[in-house]
Amino acid sequence: MGDSQLRRYSIRAFRQLRLASALVLALVGCAPALADTRHVVLVYDERTSLPGLSVLDASLVRTLTAESPDAIEVYREQMDLSRFGSAAYLLELRNHLSAKYGGRKIDAVVAVMGPSLDFLLQHGAAIFPGAPIVFCGIDRREVGDEPLPPNVTGVLLKRAFHPTLDVVLALHPDTTRITVVAGTSEFDTTLLEQAKNEFRAYEDRLAFTYLTDLALEDLLVQLSTLPPKTVVLYSSVFRDGAGASFVPHDVAARVSAAASAPVYAFVDQYLGSGIVGGHLYTLDTHGEQAAKLTLKVLAGAEPAALALAEPPAGQPQFDVRQLKRWNLDERQLPPGSVVLFREPTLWSEYSNYVIGAVVLGTLQALMIAALLVQRSRRRRAEAELREGDFRFQSMADMAPVLIWIVDADRNVTFFNKGWRNFVGNAWPGTPSDSWTSCVHPDDRPSAVAVYEQGVAARGAFTVECRLRRHDGEYRWMLCAGVPRFTLAGHFLGYIGSCSDINAMREGESEKQRLHAALAHVGRVATMGELTASLAHELYQPLAAILTNADTAQKLLESGSPPLDQVQEILADIQTDDKRAAAIIRGVRSLLQRHEIAKTTIELNETVGEIVRLMRQEAIERGVEMQFVRSEQSLRVSADRVQLQQVVLNLLLNAFEAVSSPSVNERRITLRIASTADAATIAVSDCGAGVPTDKLSQVFEPFYTTKKGGLGMGLSITRSIVEGHGGRVWAANNPGAGATFCISLPLVP
Repeated sequence: MGDSQLRRYSIRAFRQLRLASALVLALVGCAPALADTRHVVLVYDERTSLPGLSVLDASLVRTLTAESPDAIEVYREQMDLSRFGSAAYLLELRNHLSAKYGGRKIDAVVAVMGPSLDFLLQHGAAIFPGAPIVFCGIDRREVGDEPLPPNVTGVLLKRAFHPTLDVVLALHPDTTRITVVAGTSEFDTTLLEQAKNEFRAYEDRLAFTYLTDLALEDLLVQLSTLPPKTVVLYSSVFRDGAGASFVPHDVAARVSAAASAPVYAFVDQYLGSGIVGGHLYTLDTHGEQAAKLTLKVLAGAEPAALALAEPPAGQPQFDVRQLKRWNLDERQLPPGSVVLFREPTLWSEYSNYVIGAVVLGTLQALMIAALLVQRSRRRRAEAELREGDFRFQSMADMAPVLIWIVDADRNVTFFNKGWRNFVGNAWPGTPSDSWTSCVHPDDRPSAVAVYEQGVAARGAFTVECRLRRHDGEYRWMLCAGVPRFTLAGHFLGYIGSCSDINAMREGESEKQRLHAALAHVGRVATMGELTASLAHELYQPLAAILTNADTAQKLLESGSPPLDQVQEILADIQTDDKRAAAIIRGVRSLLQRHEIAKTTIELNETVGEIVRLMRQEAIERGVEMQFVRSEQSLRVSADRVQLQQVVLNLLLNAFEAVSSPSVNERRITLRIASTADAATIAVSDCGAGVPTDKLSQVFEPFYTTKKGGLGMGLSITRSIVEGHGGRVWAANNPGAGATFCISLPLVP
């Protein structure tokens, strides 16, 4: 069956199968299902050991495996049609492939060359049901005008013979005869017919001889005696006139060796086998393009929606050895020509060594000159450095601080005179960590932690601690260090100083003591104001205890006392006793002088104790007091007594604000709330508020709006809150009165 007959039969068969193919595609879906491994079959019309197909096969597989997101398993089927091309063989091949792939899902089939596509168009649906087909190596004229089936797409080979003939005429302008060499296989005759059609336009000025029916040995003999002004064009020889099979690449080499005229070809696979060259197309590009189309199909693209690819036809390529053999001038080659197989010249082989030797000698001379200049500069720099070191040491010894320098390995390289006088036994060369032995034991853990963190991060650090002087006395010192780096960023170590802050710390301690004493005086004065309320608060549980005791005594004097009632009376006595004791403890804790001791306290509970203590005072003053707790437990780090003193001061100020006869509503609200990292205590009143221009002064010492007031309550409040790391402020309410707020950081 001929090539054109097979194609017409295949197209008719696919027209009949088109409806069935559409139904299969509708059932299985247009896009292949995602899988871990995709299966692709490559069908070649000939053996992949042939040079041209081996190049195309390598390009196909390389692109498929390199650019696929999934694993690709490639199967190769080599039809070997130049040696086995009978109809019976094709039927047996169909049955063999059907049995071979019957139990395996094939995701795509690639047809390489026209005969492979013809075979798949006729038998592909039976062998690979539902599998899309991608072809390559096929000329557009082979495809014809008939539309392809919907599951077929591919890469068209733009095969042209006349560009090589134009190259021949440009290099050999006196040529009068063209001898065309081709084989007798179906592929050989297909190419030859296309070449003949293109050469007809040149028959008016050239004589064409087509050598196709000779045995190879006879062909070589005839080529060795060609007349002058003849050029040989080689197409392909899979089978000679005697029916013997050959590899076209091997035949090209024998033809080029035997011919008495230069030989040109059309495919780059023959370049290097003896041909001069020509306008050559490459199959490597077609393999890459076909693989990319296959990957698009595997990704779910419809073959019918993909346009047929058509890479460039080729380019002029030549073998420089054959140019010299036939005395051809490279300057006459077409623009953009590629010339291969140049023999290396002495300069091309050793030019790098010569240039390297010259450059090395020049660099060596420049390096010697630079070293001499550097030596002179180094000597000047060393002298300047010695002078700089002397000036630095003199200034450091005169400085009123302790100065030290350590290297990257934490070894001390410098202590100034002040440090040596302070410590008495530390000299350069000792490990820098030895300073920790001079730190007070209570300060050592925190000081070492800050130091280690700074060194680990190569950053600056500052730490306050007590250092032991050579006479054993501890002094408060502020120690700071900063890293040293080269201009290139290389770490050199640290330089630091220690300043005596003992007097300042003692002043702060005295200030804290005075603040504590002042706060204590404030609490005593405040409790003095609440004496009547506290007495009334204590009178209630004591009176209840007395009443319950009298009742119990009378019950016991009766002949048969009701024990259950006596037990209830005794329980009431215990409750009232505990209530009175709690009031006394609260008052006592507020009145006692004590050192400031911050602990983690629960804010709702701590403030609630003061609210209970002030309830009777609010009743006697006719004030409605509302306490709004936080919905969640809030914990802060604070001195419990001092924090209660702050709340007490704010409540008393609120009582004073609503005690004026002009105030219509005597109501105050104490509210506890929180933000992401802080707790807020807000005391709001309905009084006259604070003059706007005085809001910034209410927390200043001795500022007061009360008659006879000293103006210390809010000042003490601010000092206590700021001592706890918080802040205090006041603002007028939109309606009436003012709100005083304090904010304290929450404990994580």
